Amino acid sequence: MEFYLFHYSDYQKLYNCSIYEVEDIPLEDRQHIILGSTFLILFVAFELLYIPCLFAIWKHLRNPCYKLMFFMGLIDVVIMIIPGFLTGIYSILGVMYCSNPLFQYFTGCAGTFLWALESSTSIVLAINRCLEIYSPQLGKRMFEEKRVYMWMLITAVYSFFYSSLSHPITFNGIYVSWFFNPHLGVIDDSVERKA
Repeated sequence: MEFYLFHYSDYQKLYNCSIYEVEDIPLEDRQHIILGSTFLILFVAFELLYIPCLFAIWKHLRNPCYKLMFFMGLIDVVIMIIPGFLTGIYSILGVMYCSNPLFQYFTGCAGTFLWALESSTSIVLAINRCLEIYSPQLGKRMFEEKRVYMWMLITAVYSFFYSSLSHPITFNGIYVSWFFNPHLGVIDDSVERKA
């Protein structure tokens, strides 16, 4: 996000869509209807399966590890919109980065933020569980009551800075996935290396 907000000239160099037209890429190369439909079906199934899991975790929120797991569950429910719903829709429509660059850029920023939040919260949960085994008193001192929310805040702040200072992921219809290179498969940006 930093590139778009504070280094717009660098953003224009890396994310410029005037180099090619999306229509120049054959639709059959970037449209994957069966795969996109599979993504959408799995998205709906996983979201529906997650609801009872979150209710089960909700009943045990007195324990800090369940607070962390519930937080991770909420992140999962939100983040699945990107690799499930959006990937499915984009695959069916044959979307490339330059089909809707601004929306994709900020969706990629959100995806990067949520990925970092999920990953860092997983690490905090692992630390919590290890401390509970190694030294329950230390585990209580670090995670009991409102201290667990401090750990969640730390992961959120870290994730915000990580996603703000890194390149976002963007969808590529040719490869049906999200990449850091918005023009992958369209522009050959490899550099020849001398042996």
